[in-house]
Amino acid sequence: MQILLPEAILSYPSLGKPAKNNFDDTQAPRYKGDIIFPTGTDLSELEALIGKHIEEDFKGRRPKNVFLKTTEGKIDKETGLQLPLYDQGEYFMSPWSSEDRPPVLISPQNKEGYPPQNFKGGDRVRVLINTWAGTGFGGTIGAGLMAVQWVGDGNVAMGAAKPNLNLFSAVPAQEFEFKA
Repeated sequence: MQILLPEAILSYPSLGKPAKNNFDDTQAPRYKGDIIFPTGTDLSELEALIGKHIEEDFKGRRPKNVFLKTTEGKIDKETGLQLPLYDQGEYFMSPWSSEDRPPVLISPQNKEGYPPQNFKGGDRVRVLINTWAGTGFGGTIGAGLMAVQWVGDGNVAMGAAKPNLNLFSAVPAQEFEFKA
């Protein structure tokens, strides 16, 4: 089923060239990008689509994996507080398409062929996905990346965790002896 998502924030885009999965070398490279929905975004249409998959494909039982995820989940080791994975929104998703099916990149004027280098992390985008259900291994409702429209510049999408610079210590200067 296809759905045009509401305006969102793009993070970690790989739209011009498929990227390898950093955690699984056996996976083929993919076109991808995280889509972060700002707090307050109306996701009722998307939630209804997920509900339709649950009813039709899983007979009312929630599958193990659903593409729409909450941004909560990281625990700060110093404070013990739960930090959001992304501080810009409540929900995100990571749609992808295979190496042989690049997404259509669309300009703000609704023209195909927008250069992939114009898409940067933090930009505002609209995304067309197709959803699918896989019933093996506890079930999955996945999202395929079909098209991305650039809407405007934005701030770089980052996690809320700030680096603890107190962990660094002074490094004594050492003379370097060049050997020919």
